[in-house]
Amino acid sequence: MDRGREMAKTIELPLKGRVLKWARMTAGLSLPVAAQELGIKTEYLIDIESENHPVSKTLLHDLARLYKRPITALFLPEPPIEERIPTDYRLLPNQKQQIGPETANVLREVRRLQEALSDLSENPSFIPAFQTLSVDVKNSPAEIGSKIRKMTGVSLSEQKSWPSPDFALRTWRARIQNLGIPVFVGDFPREEARGFSLWHPELIPMIVVSRNEAPVAQIFTLFHELGHILLRSDAMCLKKEDESLLGTIEAWCNRVSAANLVPESDLKNHLLLKYGQNIVREWDLDDLYNIASTYRVSRHAIAIRLEQIGCASKGYYNRVKGFLDPDDYAKPKVQPKEKEEFKRNIPQERLAEVGYTAITTILDACRNSALSTIEAADLLRIRPSKFSKLLSLASAQSQRYK
Repeated sequence: MDRGREMAKTIELPLKGRVLKWARMTAGLSLPVAAQELGIKTEYLIDIESENHPVSKTLLHDLARLYKRPITALFLPEPPIEERIPTDYRLLPNQKQQIGPETANVLREVRRLQEALSDLSENPSFIPAFQTLSVDVKNSPAEIGSKIRKMTGVSLSEQKSWPSPDFALRTWRARIQNLGIPVFVGDFPREEARGFSLWHPELIPMIVVSRNEAPVAQIFTLFHELGHILLRSDAMCLKKEDESLLGTIEAWCNRVSAANLVPESDLKNHLLLKYGQNIVREWDLDDLYNIASTYRVSRHAIAIRLEQIGCASKGYYNRVKGFLDPDDYAKPKVQPKEKEEFKRNIPQERLAEVGYTAITTILDACRNSALSTIEAADLLRIRPSKFSKLLSLASAQSQRYK
């Protein structure tokens, strides 16, 4: 039976068109795209959202699947009040902020985790390491970067000894999580966002980075987003930049990230030893690569830092940043394995996405009956039969980075 004949036999379900529209829009889908995914005409979907046509049970399930909502959410009498999208500080004041379905889904998942973790915490807004750190954009990025480094407890000798950018990313992420800020690695297009931060005075702050970036880019984004959290604001950092006041907030967060990753005194000493007295000049891209490799960071971070400390002329970073993206941000594509060889490790995947602090908190709460098994499985998107393996992996990682 085709979709049209099936729908002709539907019974009327008590669905509100404004709720269906809310579910579609918060999933980041336009009417034509949603209709195409559902296999119906755009006009038909418009009629459904206008309550001019009933919805079949089959279509109801398809709507819930496409919009990634529980079916019960589509029976709400009114659309719930949802948190706004984190501020995009790179947009001009008159530009409209838009995100696609993948980014919208990650944002919704992280907000659910943030609320659940905050409910499980006795004092979610209290992060000891940050309570005494009062920050605004008038503060010196170098000073704030130095304080962040002290809080993470990473020495320069340790940083330079890390065997690879992947190892560096795992370690920096762990140090931030140990300070009380969960770090989520989300699957959303790098063309749309590099990361975002969630801040609310009554909730645990969270940082999200895109897994579709190279490790050195994720490291830079991690501390960029931490800058936003220190400013007590949320943010979604997209691609467009401007020279307005909002744009300067992004520049400030960039400088904080670079200052933390590459302290001035050590960088100057490194330059003097490697390049002699001629350390004030226009650095070429190979130089940036060699310096970045020493610190396991992106060339963006080095270019920003060289300009900051007076070893490159004013405007140097803006002149070269367009040449840096291919290597700094393009994550190498991994060839998929043959089907018979490939077996997904779901617990390992979820650990890589959610992070060990969130996982251990949720599974401990489930073990102590503060959360039901169904609630924990829903939050972590994993079957209860995998809980033991997931907790074991998370606990082992937690011990490794203590």
